[in-house]
Amino acid sequence: MKEIQNFDYSVLDGKTANFLKLKEQELQSIVLNSSVQLGEKLIETQEKLANFNTGTFEKWFTSIGLKKRTVYNYINQAKFVHQMHEHEQIEMFQELPTTLKTEISKPSAEPEAVELVLSGDIKTTKEYRDLEKQLKQKDQQIDNLSGVIAELNEKEPQVIERTVTVEKVPDDYKQLKKSVGLVDHITHENEMLKSEQERLEKQIEETNAALQLKQKIGNDDIEEMQLKRLQREADINVHQLIISINNFVKEQAITVYDSAAIAGATDETKKKLSSALERNEKLIKEIKQEIGGNVSWVIN
Repeated sequence: MKEIQNFDYSVLDGKTANFLKLKEQELQSIVLNSSVQLGEKLIETQEKLANFNTGTFEKWFTSIGLKKRTVYNYINQAKFVHQMHEHEQIEMFQELPTTLKTEISKPSAEPEAVELVLSGDIKTTKEYRDLEKQLKQKDQQIDNLSGVIAELNEKEPQVIERTVTVEKVPDDYKQLKKSVGLVDHITHENEMLKSEQERLEKQIEETNAALQLKQKIGNDDIEEMQLKRLQREADINVHQLIISINNFVKEQAITVYDSAAIAGATDETKKKLSSALERNEKLIKEIKQEIGGNVSWVIN
């Protein structure tokens, strides 16, 4: 490439030198603004031919030797400059290389990259294209993520089925519940009997103390007091017997009685159970004879 030599204006007179400097500025301005000015003329022609058949504008500029790509580059640059409001940015754009002006004036240009060019941070077409490529890759990633999110939002929620195992209520549940009620009843009865037993034991202690006092001062009414003491002692023994019987029944209600187990037992076991019941019935019969009446078991 031939090296450009600076012109020596000192060889000219002052008036001629100023004339040449002015013409130099005008020529530079024409060169810099030529693409924008051409774009403006093409926009005017395009708008004039818009009402005619499709393709009329292209047929016209082709007939005068212009290529479609070149025409729309000029149009894009003119529209790009018309959008600018700051004179400094317009001057910056006009001083850019032709290829860089073409790139940043495209409708598809990345706004972030264009801004860096107009601010002077990017000066070459290569720098611009590298940055634009990175920005478009980032936009593509964002679009992909947006698509995934949209699909998830449109997707119907999945119904997760789970098998829940419910423990089967045993067939003898009612009998078991009845046994529990029996246990509660017996426990309450035992507590009342123990309380009564404590009261009688206290009375026996008081009676013994009174007997000792009577022996010191005389023997009147000693036999009657001794009889009452013996009766209270007998009541205590009977209470203890009742509590023992209650405890036995409670134990059997919890650990023995199981209708399903009894139904499935062997004949030998059933005979042993029958023998045990007969012994209990015999004991109950003897107790009934001692108290002189019938005994009824009522459980609420």
